[in-house]
Amino acid sequence: MLGAPHSASASLSVLERLARELLRRIAPRMLVVDEVHHLLAGNYREQRASRNLPKFPANDLRFRSVLVGTADAPLALTTGSLMISRFTPFDIPRWRESDDHGDCWERSSECCRCASPRT
Repeated sequence: MLGAPHSASASLSVLERLARELLRRIAPRMLVVDEVHHLLAGNYREQRASRNLPKFPANDLRFRSVLVGTADAPLALTTGSLMISRFTPFDIPRWRESDDHGDCWERSSECCRCASPRT
């Protein structure tokens, strides 16, 4: 889809550079990152490196980031007061199949509809 090269043995710094390059090229207005609580996985050094990753889109690429995860997600952002202050946590109630559920998705897709890809 994006034509991104992939190497299973690539280092984190190589993958981060590739992600930045691709994000600059496609210029999204928003990035949604799911499973943020998994930033807590790994040893201390791996956690420290991965916990800093969510802040680069706001700093370098100037677009909004939405981070989604379990109740442990805010813990993944506690690398410092500056990091946690970038995001406002809020709980979303468990969804059940209903007309309201469908209406919400429809309204969300209308308000967040992306323009055609930039060239």
